[in-house]
Amino acid sequence: MVAQAHFPQSFVDGGVLARRQMASMHARLYAALIIILMLLWYMPSVIPVVLMGFYSFWIPQITWNAIQDTRGALHPTYMWGMSSTRLFLPAYYYSCPNSIVR
Repeated sequence: MVAQAHFPQSFVDGGVLARRQMASMHARLYAALIIILMLLWYMPSVIPVVLMGFYSFWIPQITWNAIQDTRGALHPTYMWGMSSTRLFLPAYYYSCPNSIVR
């Protein structure tokens, strides 16, 4: 429904063009995921760098709040909950020597 609202011209012919565009998007997504996983599998030394990139998600929010001089943009409970759940996988990776991913 969101795609139909944003791109109504894709649904004029019964949605054939929209289905083709969605299939193309999914193919690119899964191809990129497979390539990234293969690179991480064959080059495990870059995993810490990749984890730092993936888990630096608060930096743009902090920067934006500093530029806009916003105070209390996110509730502390939300920040603690999101940070703890997102840090679960790196903590598991570094704390368990016989983990599944090693």
